[in-house]
Amino acid sequence: MRVLLIDDNEDDAALVREMLASTKAEHCDLQWADRFSLGLSRLGKESFDVVLLDLSLPDSCGLETLQKVHSLSLEVPIIVLTGLDDDAVGVQTVQLGAQDYLVKGHFDDSLLVRSLRYAIERKRTEKHIRVQRQRLAIHQEIGQATAATLDLGDILDILMQKIDLLLPYSAALVWLKDRDSGVVERAACWNLDEAEWKGRKLPKTPELVQSVIDTKAPVVVDNIQTHPRTLDANFYRKHGLISYLAVPLLTQGEVLGVLVFLTREPHQFTEDEIMFLYTLAGQTGMAIHNCQLYAQTKKQAEELEEASKLQADFTAMIAHDLRSPLINVIAVGEMMNDGLFGPVSDEQKKWLERVVKSGRDLVDLVSDFLDVSKLEAGHVELMKEKVELEYLLRSTLDNHQILARDERLSSRTPFSLSFSKSTLIPAGSSRFSTTFSATL
Repeated sequence: MRVLLIDDNEDDAALVREMLASTKAEHCDLQWADRFSLGLSRLGKESFDVVLLDLSLPDSCGLETLQKVHSLSLEVPIIVLTGLDDDAVGVQTVQLGAQDYLVKGHFDDSLLVRSLRYAIERKRTEKHIRVQRQRLAIHQEIGQATAATLDLGDILDILMQKIDLLLPYSAALVWLKDRDSGVVERAACWNLDEAEWKGRKLPKTPELVQSVIDTKAPVVVDNIQTHPRTLDANFYRKHGLISYLAVPLLTQGEVLGVLVFLTREPHQFTEDEIMFLYTLAGQTGMAIHNCQLYAQTKKQAEELEEASKLQADFTAMIAHDLRSPLINVIAVGEMMNDGLFGPVSDEQKKWLERVVKSGRDLVDLVSDFLDVSKLEAGHVELMKEKVELEYLLRSTLDNHQILARDERLSSRTPFSLSFSKSTLIPAGSSRFSTTFSATL
């Protein structure tokens, strides 16, 4: 246990040293600073497990002394050691961040050592709770942010920003597997030159990355520069990257890629830390999976739209080929009916008129067939008009007389077609005639 005592009283410092030396349970390394400024300087340069702080120093006095030390070293527990026996002050010091308040002359070596141990443990617990809350907040923020976008680039940017806020890592890399080829590619990086990282020519996927994909488990390396499975160790030496942690981007048991964390100082990744990053990678993997599904759906929609355009072009070509001969048939029928090729009888005119009318009906049907936009909308417009029902039924029956005769069928109506000439109904004449013809 390394202890920093900031106290200007040499006798008090000697007494504390003697108390700590008398304990056999734990070795205590006591460092003494007789001035506040000297104590702050040592805190900034050295590492201590706990600070014993007197609030009455020549260059600093009162609760402000505690506030300054606490702001400089948030992670180091502080025990106030003072000659002032005041419970109210003791409560204030705890509220301002001290772990305990000891009055000089009112404690022995056993109480002092126990206070030191408890202070360290409480500070460790506080840190753990704070980190857990920060990690929970990170999960929530990433979840909310990724729910607001389906762009893969935005998802990776959000991930890098949140990692930067919480985790003391020097760099991060994202490798993603191509859904079509299965090749693992470099997708994004943080705190590194992305052009340089992506521009390096690698003969294959790094073994450490491939190992994460194959095993679906994290890989930890203490020193990536000297590890035998490192690919392109010179890159890591150039950027001073040392400790390495790679975790899989998983969703529904499928590995989408690998998330890599690197530090520029030796770092021992704890089990708790690895589990948090593993969970974070899983959450990110789900967001990436949604992005990829969206991109795939968007691509399919574009392909369907392109196929629909090609189909419309093909339909237009077929319709043109159908309408051209029909229009010729109509034109010839009208010329024959007008006597341009010689006189025609009334009976011949009657049938020529039916040929012309049937041709026009077919042209209308082809036009309806061409109306792709209406079909895609799920309906075909009905142009309503006043239709004389008897005429419509009789003309449709007359158009089927030749067909009936060829099939040696007799045509008769078991019902009366006697309608008043004023019997008009609102309908689309071509649609009505087509429906009646189909029924026949």
